[in-house]
Amino acid sequence: MKILVTIHPFGEKGREPQKLLRDFDVSYNEQKRKYNQEEFKAVLAKTNPDIVIAGTEKYDAETLDLCPNLKMLSRAGVGVDGIDLAECKRRGIVVTYTPAASTNAVAELVICQMINALRNVQYVSKIWDRYIGGSLNQSVVGVFGCGRIGKSVIEKLRGFKPKKILINDIDTSQMQDLTDCVPASKDEILSNADIITFHIPLVEPGLNPTYDNHGFISRVDLDKCKSTAIIVNAARGGIIDEAALFEWLKKNSEAKAVIDTYVFEPYDGALLALPNVFLTPHLGSCTAESRLAMETGAVKEVLNFINNEKLSNCLVGQNLFASTKDSASESVKAANFFPSHDVVSEKRRIAVIGLGYVGLPLAVEFGKLQPIIGFDIQESRIKELNNYFDRTKELNETELRSAQIKYTSDPSELRTANFIIVAVPTPIDIYKKPDLSPIISASEIIGKNLTKGAIIVFESTVYPGVTENICGPIIEKQSGLKRSVDFKLGYSPERTNPGDKNHTISSVVKIVSGEDQEALNTISETYLTICKGGIYKTKDIKTAEAAKVIENVQRDLNIAIVNELTLIFHKLGIKPKEVFKAAGTKWNFHHYEPGLVGGHCIGVDPFYLTYLAESIGYIPQVILAGRRVNDYMPIYAAELTVKGLIEAGKPVLNSKVLILGLTFKENVCDTRNSKVKDIIKTLKEYGVCVYAHDPMLSIDEVKEFNAIDVQSLDSANNFDAVALCVPHEPFKQLTIERISGFMSGKPVIVDIKGMLNGAEIDNSRFIYKYF
Repeated sequence: MKILVTIHPFGEKGREPQKLLRDFDVSYNEQKRKYNQEEFKAVLAKTNPDIVIAGTEKYDAETLDLCPNLKMLSRAGVGVDGIDLAECKRRGIVVTYTPAASTNAVAELVICQMINALRNVQYVSKIWDRYIGGSLNQSVVGVFGCGRIGKSVIEKLRGFKPKKILINDIDTSQMQDLTDCVPASKDEILSNADIITFHIPLVEPGLNPTYDNHGFISRVDLDKCKSTAIIVNAARGGIIDEAALFEWLKKNSEAKAVIDTYVFEPYDGALLALPNVFLTPHLGSCTAESRLAMETGAVKEVLNFINNEKLSNCLVGQNLFASTKDSASESVKAANFFPSHDVVSEKRRIAVIGLGYVGLPLAVEFGKLQPIIGFDIQESRIKELNNYFDRTKELNETELRSAQIKYTSDPSELRTANFIIVAVPTPIDIYKKPDLSPIISASEIIGKNLTKGAIIVFESTVYPGVTENICGPIIEKQSGLKRSVDFKLGYSPERTNPGDKNHTISSVVKIVSGEDQEALNTISETYLTICKGGIYKTKDIKTAEAAKVIENVQRDLNIAIVNELTLIFHKLGIKPKEVFKAAGTKWNFHHYEPGLVGGHCIGVDPFYLTYLAESIGYIPQVILAGRRVNDYMPIYAAELTVKGLIEAGKPVLNSKVLILGLTFKENVCDTRNSKVKDIIKTLKEYGVCVYAHDPMLSIDEVKEFNAIDVQSLDSANNFDAVALCVPHEPFKQLTIERISGFMSGKPVIVDIKGMLNGAEIDNSRFIYKYF
């Protein structure tokens, strides 16, 4: 028995679909394009397959005659318009289909192409991966077909607020709940719509031969359309009369058509050459993930058929090898011919190295799905996690108990893993140079405990080139294995935001990269199991590394400009917040708040890029200028406090200042690169006695800031000034009267984050300084 795969491109060698077929006698479409019908017939006659993993070719009686041994058609995708289902049923050929792109993805693609056509953007890609911004609010949109896809398109359209949505369906019940749309006849839509989109089948998806929409839009129909109309016929080549469409588009140069050429009735080249024709990726493969899913699904259905297992999406027939007791001997014969094969790919044995703010949430997400290894060099951390305690307070006991994680500090445990994720810190040293020692150490540990065939994915923030030029050679040296042959590298930058319960690992888009296509596919598939927000594949590892760095460079610079404006407005006697509020009424003004820039990313990552830039002979100007402004702000905050003391007539030397909040941001216990340390350092240089209170930290953690711990605000009194540095939730409950009670004499309040908005009005009672 033989298997023929007609799909092109079915996937590079080593990808999941081909791996699943590695034990079988398979012929692939080796062309750089899809078969035309004559080529396809020649291939069928030559191979006479028993099973076809089908693309979008036409399977009529004449074609089926060319492969008399055919037992199964496994269609990669849901569209079976080109398959004569009745004829297959008569011949006893099993026909299955594989759901491909999600309804949501297909609808987004359709609307994206509407907007592209409006803006004359010819966005041609085999795989669709983005929206191109634009508006539909000046357009009347007509939708033919209100089924699964049509309704999803309508739902998306609502968000773009077109003038009107006209709808038409032969099944009027499909339109009943679309109350904000206007039911219209075919002629009414053609005459009035600026954009027309079709989501009707060419033939009835079942076995009803009477339901046929070939030529649904004729020459006469097209002449009813506006001369500027946009026809979006994204996935049904036979719905519009092609010759008529060609003539109509030539005659109406301002009209446009969006068409998909990857259908079983492809459009002719003359039509494609017209300047007002916009090509679209095939709906079934409009994302890389959906294409892989439909290809893999089609293969798995074949394996279900071969291994006498239940077929998931069967349109015609049943498993011929397991139908009745009478066919048991045939079943045995088939089972002997085809080796038993697990339809699920080999289980990836995952290990996460580094169980901090990034690694632990990542490990827990994977651990919800399967047993994994969680490795950290800190034995105390491992002990805490084994007792379901997370010192970062990002995860609670219930969340930790929900994951199947073997916590360990024993590097030899990594030898059982074949998918290793590295999430160790990458800080800067005292000279603001990248400190790669943690990632180098992790690479050495991996190399000494590496399993052949493993993939290593780094998530730590690095400058472009670190993964391949530093980590790769270390792993090779320590393991004795050859990169790209015995193991492969990938990079997927973390997007963790401590304390943020909305932008989590599972909800944000994940960037992924791999050193080759096989690695990229495996990494993508693995992360997709937990990243419901989707993934974005970069062309190479360096691109992904650079993307991570500039995410925070951009944010650093945006904050730097509002910080610098704040300094200027203070000198001018203008309230910065009022300026920003007024400017914010413009639609494209970006809202950023002045403040301290610390933490593990924004205040660190720019130095990774500037270090690399300087090493190649370019001295960054804007990036370093932004860093200088932001690094000055804690000093400025301390100087505001000192000026406040002087204005209140209080001696600076030996004055008592209470700092409220020490962490790098609100409502987290993360103190990494907290700029409050610089405030305290500067105040102490002025001879100030600094006290501090932070409800998120222990006494020992407060002492690390070189401040005297105030355990409770209930006993706080006799201070000379209070600096509100971090707006933890408990601090937001403090009134200005309560804060004033912490001080003797005229209260001096420095409000870095503007928690006491408006309190500065009564300057007779307070000295109030603010950013």
